[in-house]
Amino acid sequence: MIINDYMNNHIESSKRATLLSAKNFFDNLGIFALFLLISYFIKVKSLEFSLSVLAISVFIGYLILWFYSKKVKLNFKQES
Repeated sequence: MIINDYMNNHIESSKRATLLSAKNFFDNLGIFALFLLISYFIKVKSLEFSLSVLAISVFIGYLILWFYSKKVKLNFKQES
């Protein structure tokens, strides 16, 4: 959502739809790859193992983003 808002505010309208479409394509491609990986783990190991790996990955990603946001001091105030 934040990236879409940034793109809407900073990209000229003649190129915006194409770039947002490409971004959504790669977002969906990443989700597809994640689903393939999870289904592979379900087949090879178990559902419990797969969900545990997913939960740990999400938690580690959250920690990385949290530490990064503290280091960079992100500013989410709207421009008027």
